[in-house]
Amino acid sequence: MEKALLILFLVLFFGRSVWRFILQQLNIRHLQKHGKDIPPAFRGIIDADTLSRMVDYTIDNTRLAAKENLADDAVELFVLFFVLPVLVGAIAALKINLIGQALLFFGILAVIGVIAGLPFDLYHTFVLEKKYGFTTITWRLWLADLLKSLMLSAMLAGILLGAFMTFILCWPTSWWFWAWIFFTLFEVLLLWMYPVVIAPLFNKYEPVKNAELQNKIISLLAEAGLNSGGIYRRC
Repeated sequence: MEKALLILFLVLFFGRSVWRFILQQLNIRHLQKHGKDIPPAFRGIIDADTLSRMVDYTIDNTRLAAKENLADDAVELFVLFFVLPVLVGAIAALKINLIGQALLFFGILAVIGVIAGLPFDLYHTFVLEKKYGFTTITWRLWLADLLKSLMLSAMLAGILLGAFMTFILCWPTSWWFWAWIFFTLFEVLLLWMYPVVIAPLFNKYEPVKNAELQNKIISLLAEAGLNSGGIYRRC
């Protein structure tokens, strides 16, 4: 039975990978053949050179995504068959509580995922994006954003996972209900925190100087019954 399930898993896994790769290649071929043809309805509106750059960027980005997907699949299989058996035994041998085991387990898996994705992130940012003039980011700024993103992700994931495991331990029969309430409230909190706390960590904002535009936005918000503490734009 276990062997049959393993074979089924591998068939579905590789089938998904192959099908995704085929779709990406079909998309690339279609763009190469028809992507730079301006539709009649948009002639005179869309610039041909701009459209050509957009298509070239999309093709390069799709090729990079295809390679990244294949690498991710290889890493997933390696982790599943070689890392997990060792990792589970090593964590169990530490004899720490269940919450600590869960945080350590998923933390290590997250680190593996980040390391595996770094080469593609670097290429996308410093080669692909710069090739088409879509970014002026420096190595220092990229590293700072990466560190802030990792710390923020670790904190939020730690809170969610810790709460999830606590509910299972304290309320084994109704944990799903308390977890649903907690996650719902946490999501609402994040909706408030993102523009106020999280977004300013990665971008700089300044008040909109166009008074007419600012008044129109405030009026639109008022029609929806919303109040604003200020209208800002990203620098």
